[in-house]
This record gives sequence, structure tokens and C-alpha cells, in this order.
Amino acid sequence: MEPEEFSWRMARDAALARTVRACPLADACEGVTRHIMCDMTVPPETMARIDAAVGDFMGEAADRARVLLAQRH
Repeated sequence: MEPEEFSWRMARDAALARTVRACPLADACEGVTRHIMCDMTVPPETMARIDAAVGDFMGEAADRARVLLAQRH
């Protein structure tokens, strides 16, 4: 996520801003890809909440992505 986009999102959602932080990666590829990285200590319930929030944010695009992902496996 571009720093400007991150700042814009955090300014609009105080709860999100309290729980999310940006971790710039020097070797991240250019473009509009989005990645959320969690280690194995994140409980399944939290992962489900993250997945749901991404789905809400992405709307129809998330549904299309799920279909494409299912077709790949």
C-alpha cells in the first residue's frame, strides 16, 4: 500500500489506526498488489476478522478473487 493511501485510510478509521501499522519492505515489488502478513501466533478468529474486513473493503472484487483462487487449487 502506498504511504499516501495508508495515511488516508488511517485518518478515516480510528479503530483501524489503533491496531494496524505500516511495515515498508525495501524489496517489495512495484504495483497495486496488497499483502497482509501474519505469523502463526495470530488466532484463527483474528484471521477470520481480517478476511471479512478485506472482503467488506474489496466488495465484489473480493468475490471474484475468491473464485479465481478456488479455480487455481
